[in-house]
Amino acid sequence: MPCPFAFAAHLLLGSFGEAVALSATAPLERLTVLLQIQTPVDSDNKAQLSLLHQSTWDRMVSDRGVWSLWQGNVVSIIYTVLQKSLSTYLWDCLWKNNPKLFLATDNSSVSSPKQTATSDSSVINGDDSLAKDRTATVVAQTKANLLAGCISSVILYPLNFALTNIMAAGGPSKCPSNAILPLDGLGIQDCLIHSIRVGGIFCIYKGLTMALAGGLKYQVSYVVLQERLFLASKKGDRTNKSQKVGWATTAASFAKMQAVALVSCCIAFPLETMCRRLQVQDPAGDGFSTRLANEDLHLYGGIAPRLLKTFIYNSILGICYSEISQDFIRRVFMKLVH
Repeated sequence: MPCPFAFAAHLLLGSFGEAVALSATAPLERLTVLLQIQTPVDSDNKAQLSLLHQSTWDRMVSDRGVWSLWQGNVVSIIYTVLQKSLSTYLWDCLWKNNPKLFLATDNSSVSSPKQTATSDSSVINGDDSLAKDRTATVVAQTKANLLAGCISSVILYPLNFALTNIMAAGGPSKCPSNAILPLDGLGIQDCLIHSIRVGGIFCIYKGLTMALAGGLKYQVSYVVLQERLFLASKKGDRTNKSQKVGWATTAASFAKMQAVALVSCCIAFPLETMCRRLQVQDPAGDGFSTRLANEDLHLYGGIAPRLLKTFIYNSILGICYSEISQDFIRRVFMKLVH
């Protein structure tokens, strides 16, 4: 079993970077949510689609002032930190306790870090057997990660539901979430209690299947693209085995990471949009038949601010999760523990 302090360690290591990155991109995230829940009635005039982003942004500011751009940011930080920390902790439990559960039947062993590093070099040297072992290990770890992510998403989904409605409150006048909650405190309790009273306990789980499907699609796309780029880069290094790590290499790695994240975001975005629309519908509504079946979905509404947010978010996390930052946070954590 992982150390009892492991979950707290993940919380501490992730809280600082997530808080900075999410606070810096909160206006873009709220703009994305408001654009995602726009109905065709809101944007049926194609001549006005180019002004949709600006009008939504202006409405956000004019309704409640500049600080409304950060509406729901605290809840977003709480949810993101808890979700990632719980997912990482569950992955540790699942992978370290029974890794063979996620391996194919024809793989009798799990690659250790040394074996994984050896298989990395085997890609350069053309050793297909070791490369296959590495691929099998990556696939097994991905399975464990997907299961951990699904479990954490189900556990924390009510918080995700509340987050969407808090960000949507006070948005476009035709959004069904306007009357859901008075924003007292963080608004979590108001939103959940109101929704349960009107639509029952299962109301706060509307859109769960779409959220899980979108999360799985994102993770699979991310791993597949990352692995393909890794193999391509290793094969390209065959002729230059003594290449040193410098600014060019770091920039290339950063560009690859951003490209993988942005493409994966585009692939999973329609499912996220469907989830958001289900989350903000009338709590007494009947799911797809009311909100989705009779609408011509604009599934990529809000994709532009989401891509910009993803780029900035990953850039800030890359700085906050650098070796220097992680070493500092570890030292602080060890002092707090001991």
